[in-house]
Amino acid sequence: MTKAFIFDMDGVLVNSETMYFNRRMAYFNANKIQPDSTDINDYLGSGTDHVWEVLVHDPQRRAKLRRECEEFEAREPINFAPYLNDDVENFLKLLKSQNRTIALASAGGLANIQKMLDDCQIGSYFDFVLSGEEVKNNKPAPDIYLHALKKIKVDHRDCIVIEDSKFGIQAAKTAGIKTWALKPRDYRVDQKEADRIFNNFREMMQAVN
Repeated sequence: MTKAFIFDMDGVLVNSETMYFNRRMAYFNANKIQPDSTDINDYLGSGTDHVWEVLVHDPQRRAKLRRECEEFEAREPINFAPYLNDDVENFLKLLKSQNRTIALASAGGLANIQKMLDDCQIGSYFDFVLSGEEVKNNKPAPDIYLHALKKIKVDHRDCIVIEDSKFGIQAAKTAGIKTWALKPRDYRVDQKEADRIFNNFREMMQAVN
């Protein structure tokens, strides 16, 4: 039996990727600024630093626009509860009832992760929570998943990662961990490197029984 499951956050636990993308584009549109990329696939599964490197190539201009965008977004904080994916809590309850270790490893910032856990009231299910801020190299590097294995003290062969993005899947596979992918509802993404692809958490629940 698989001993541990490690979850990505955005696009897996919460259907938030499109929301993040639209918030950033709203800032650029409001200020009549053309970002260097308007393709959501350029951002999926990335840490915030990489997102901004893609949005604005020029470092000096990027620092200014990033600061202004963060101020723009802070005026309307996210409530993650409406974005919680269907059957996430049922799946977490099932894993907990089977005494499996449950961890969260997100490329995003810790404050954002904690807000999601609080808003969705699912923090109690997780034994460990890791942020991309805690590792030297964020996804698609394997650092966060290698770090997670050390934290939960589980061999890579006894673990499954649940991801959605190409970068996230690449990170997990490079770490040598079996990877399940959750198929997005609102956009298309390359998930061919995943070991299995699921349409929803109901299908995953059947796969672990």
